[in-house]
Amino acid sequence: MPRWPSHRRLRLLAHLSSLWPSSGPGFSGTPARAILQRMKHPDWNPSQIQSLMIELGAYALERQDKLQTETKSDGSPVTDIDKELEHRLRAALVKEGHNWIGEETVEADGAGIPQSAVEGTTWIVDPIDGTAAYAAGLPNWGISVGLMHDGELVEGALFVPSTGEFVTTRGDDVYASPQLIGTEAKRPHYSSSISNDKQLELFKPHPAGSPQSGMVSLTQGVTKRGSFLGKNPVQTVSSCVYSIVNIVSGRYGGYICWLKLWDIAAALVLFDRLGHVVLTQSGEHLGLRVEEPLYDLSPDSPRCWAVREHLILARDEVTARYLAEQVRYP
Repeated sequence: MPRWPSHRRLRLLAHLSSLWPSSGPGFSGTPARAILQRMKHPDWNPSQIQSLMIELGAYALERQDKLQTETKSDGSPVTDIDKELEHRLRAALVKEGHNWIGEETVEADGAGIPQSAVEGTTWIVDPIDGTAAYAAGLPNWGISVGLMHDGELVEGALFVPSTGEFVTTRGDDVYASPQLIGTEAKRPHYSSSISNDKQLELFKPHPAGSPQSGMVSLTQGVTKRGSFLGKNPVQTVSSCVYSIVNIVSGRYGGYICWLKLWDIAAALVLFDRLGHVVLTQSGEHLGLRVEEPLYDLSPDSPRCWAVREHLILARDEVTARYLAEQVRYP
């Protein structure tokens, strides 16, 4: 039986809570709305995660012109700062009994991860999403931290150090730094340093514009080996975090990509809470369950933890369907 996207299930529960009495004859129990408010995972501390990401983002910016870079087995670059940030994130977040999926340590942690990581509580982290851009001294990279429980993504946070833009789930809601609130979201202010201002505000989604006018971020594979036929201006920035933050802010109209779990985990939870849309290449909605056949979970596969199809992400269904018609996949 197909599952509803989580945000639709939450909206149904919220509607039921408005109809369900909290007191009166024949009633005993907890209102649905109170149940919803307890859905934040107990190990998810947005304030701690924000402070940690700001600290590590500032450190990465400071070290951006002093990097040691090498090439991984899949041909992609990795720097000493990627590895150091993941080590520090793991030390700060993991408690006894937790699992860990990190881009820079997943191979070293062993092939049996898929079976164990989809059980219990698992942190899913990309310490520097957009390493090629980071190593080249460019600003389009970020940090992604997601949390999965019993195979379902439950919380997520993204941070773009070059602009100071931070966004996180907190239970059913999304909170963001002032840079992403209101009209300021249209003009990112790039800087080589990060403000220590940790103020967060409740974030409300920006309305979707015309499907044909918004800029679209394309993954490397589509740019090099596929094509995009739409009228929209396009960019290839090589960072899921950067692309998602720009969709959330209203600067991008959509994102077409083929990713691994650590790239997209936090973004999927944020999109779910905001009511945004994630379509697979075959036109199905991608929810928050991490399972076959949507993901490659074979320990021996070179694409282990990858989504099996390209994804189309947009703020609304109309835009997502339009973009899906314009792309020719590799």
